[in-house]
Amino acid sequence: MDVSRSDRSGLRCVDTPRLLVSVRNVAEAAEAVAGGCQILDVKEPTRGPLGMASGEELARILGWLRECRSDVPASCALGEASDWTVSGSTRGLVADSQSALFSDVPLGFAYCKLGLSNWDDSNAAMAAWSQLHSEWKQSHSEMRMIAVIYADWPLCGAPEPGRILSAAIEQRAAGVLVDTAIKGAGRLFDHISTDSLALLAQQTHSAGLSFGVAGRLRREDLPQLRPVQPDVIGIRSAGCPGGERLGGVNRELVGQFGRAIREVFSGGGALPRVLPPVQAELAGRGIRAVSGIDPAQTGNAG
Repeated sequence: MDVSRSDRSGLRCVDTPRLLVSVRNVAEAAEAVAGGCQILDVKEPTRGPLGMASGEELARILGWLRECRSDVPASCALGEASDWTVSGSTRGLVADSQSALFSDVPLGFAYCKLGLSNWDDSNAAMAAWSQLHSEWKQSHSEMRMIAVIYADWPLCGAPEPGRILSAAIEQRAAGVLVDTAIKGAGRLFDHISTDSLALLAQQTHSAGLSFGVAGRLRREDLPQLRPVQPDVIGIRSAGCPGGERLGGVNRELVGQFGRAIREVFSGGGALPRVLPPVQAELAGRGIRAVSGIDPAQTGNAG
């Protein structure tokens, strides 16, 4: 798979997006890998959109990957920044010592994800994310952080997308993932347009970061994502029978989704030029041009 020369994350692609599949145990991991997933993501869906699995489960899945000599990179969810702070503020971190903050997360994952929902104060949220990211780099320097933008940010108490993207660039995160926080309140495209996603992708790629999308995506959403040109497409519910995210991941469904990605993104013909949306839409969705990046000069997304 070709990778962009301007890549700062190790995830940028210039052909077809990589398929990330979220799993909760070794049995699901085996199904996802057998189905052809290209990034194995570990989370516990009963604990929220980025629910962190137990330290024991994280270690078991890493051990299984080593035993089967799989070269599939692994990522893990760390929950929300508010999970790691006292009373959802920056008054102090949960751990008594900074070195113990992420002690439950075993070494061996390539990437991790941290969300920013459940905040009343966006300034406090961004301060907490920056502080936690700094602590993470000290204790898990070989595991790169992915900043998560929630497309339904007005509903879940998360900062607006532009602020998170700016912080990800300034803090030298590996990339950005646009996802949904409230799984019962709609899918990705119920909260954000293709043009708005494309603008975020342009800004993210211009800074050398990877750009991923998730949020109860289905195979029929893929043509709508083609102008966006994401580097990573993440699924869980689409890999489970009946689209039930708490069901078990199935290799056949994972394989079908992977084949659909290749069919859509390797199709012939030039991609349509994605023009920046009107400023009214941008302001309404919290998506603003990031300082130093002119999306009008970046051409097609990706």
